[in-house]
Amino acid sequence: MASPDDTPRESCPGRIIDVIGRAFAIGAVGGGAYHFLKGFNSNPTGTRLVGGWQTAMMNAPRIGGQCAVWGGLLSAFECSIVYLRQKEDPLNFIAAGAATGGLLRMRQGVVPAARSALFGGVVLALMKGPEIMLSNDVTRPPREPIFVEDLSGGAHGEDGDS
Repeated sequence: MASPDDTPRESCPGRIIDVIGRAFAIGAVGGGAYHFLKGFNSNPTGTRLVGGWQTAMMNAPRIGGQCAVWGGLLSAFECSIVYLRQKEDPLNFIAAGAATGGLLRMRQGVVPAARSALFGGVVLALMKGPEIMLSNDVTRPPREPIFVEDLSGGAHGEDGDS
């Protein structure tokens, strides 16, 4: 059985479109659920379901669109970095997250953009950090086994009986 890492990844233009669609769906469903509950709690007793539904229908597409933009930029930056480095590793994803965070905050100025870029890089580094550590641990050659010699001269079991 092949692991997910063994399967080839989709080409970059197709991957970007795929990520945009998935991010929109995740954002719309998650945002819809969140805003449904928010609308449900803020309406009076007789109109809770209708109020929750209306709030979800108003806000879910907006949240889905925001997630789609974020995911599309992240994927586009990742594809660009993979093309420039000619290497596929988790550092591409981390750098793409930093670039995405910075670009999305660029309208507020350089300092907020730099802060957001740093935050984006750190969050994705925390997500990909275990993967990097595990890949380094798996690729490291195994150590030689350590044999302990019996100093008393006889072969003894664990309980000391021979």
